Amino acid sequence: MLGRLRGCEEMMTKPIAFLIRCKPQDADIIELVKEHKRVFLGYPPFKKKVPFNPENIKSCMFDIGNEEFDYKNTENPDWGRQYTTHIHLINDVTENSLVLVPRPELGICYVGTIDKWELINKPKWIKQYKQLRSSQKLLWDNKKYDEQYHIGDIVQSWKLKKVDEIPLFILPGWIRHSLFGRQTTGRIKNDSLGIDMYKSHEIILNLLKDKTPIRNFSKTDDKEEIRKRLINFLTPQVFEHFICEILQLREPNCHWWHVGGSGDGGVDCIGFNKNGEVISVVQCKLQGNSVQELSELCSNMKNKFLLKNDKIIYIACDFYCNEKVKSTDNPEIWNQDKILNEFLKVKSKSVYSKRIGID
Repeated sequence: MLGRLRGCEEMMTKPIAFLIRCKPQDADIIELVKEHKRVFLGYPPFKKKVPFNPENIKSCMFDIGNEEFDYKNTENPDWGRQYTTHIHLINDVTENSLVLVPRPELGICYVGTIDKWELINKPKWIKQYKQLRSSQKLLWDNKKYDEQYHIGDIVQSWKLKKVDEIPLFILPGWIRHSLFGRQTTGRIKNDSLGIDMYKSHEIILNLLKDKTPIRNFSKTDDKEEIRKRLINFLTPQVFEHFICEILQLREPNCHWWHVGGSGDGGVDCIGFNKNGEVISVVQCKLQGNSVQELSELCSNMKNKFLLKNDKIIYIACDFYCNEKVKSTDNPEIWNQDKILNEFLKVKSKSVYSKRIGID
């Protein structure tokens, strides 16, 4: 395996936006990030059967950003997939790329401007990191993860030119969603909206350049402005609740429950009448599905839900779907225009009108 991949030179000089959580073994090291202007990668590729030397890290660890190595020659060959993931990321990151380090508990996302990749040979912040772990009541040395690997977590790094702060709420919903998953690193992009990691860099850079980067929350009835605000606001989870509320307000004599989650059978909302009979099942997507794909989702719901009532309405929604829909009674396909129109009918009663500032 190569430690540094070579690709298209044009792409390699174009800055990207990406995520690093900077929480090695559950420790919050944002103080290290801010003070030393660095972000760190984990999964240290220590050389097999080479003694650990904290005074000369390069003697015992491969530099995945600058040298070739075979993961079989590391102490942890089962980390091969993680090494490959990091190598590809390092290959994509160029000078002036933007790295996002989210801290939702502070309502902040730290944004670092990349200078260069470095494997730190003798880190001066080892003692500080040890004290941070102690203050957070986290172990420093145990059978599973000893001092060698804790130090290894804070030597693979990108040096930063500067670290800025940006309020989380001004970031578009699709960016916020990408920050709160389980992944510890990743590129910031949204394939459904046609936004790649290069375009996301431009978007975030523009937010940083804005001296008053506060979202427009003025009241409005302008349909296109409302459409724009919803695109910036919605995340997959929020979208499910959003659709459920629209249906509840549209049909107040029925009961609409949000049921999305593990084991939901491909259904995100269920509607009941006063007798407790299911009248409709709904699936919500933010993926830019075609009308045909949404129709297939309805067929899958019908097969999986196993309800033999022909009166049940099957609804598939995708706010990123801009394809025109032919009028159908069942299943119902809700594209962006349909969803927007249904929301506008009930917006005076919707809590989401307050959240996006239109009412």
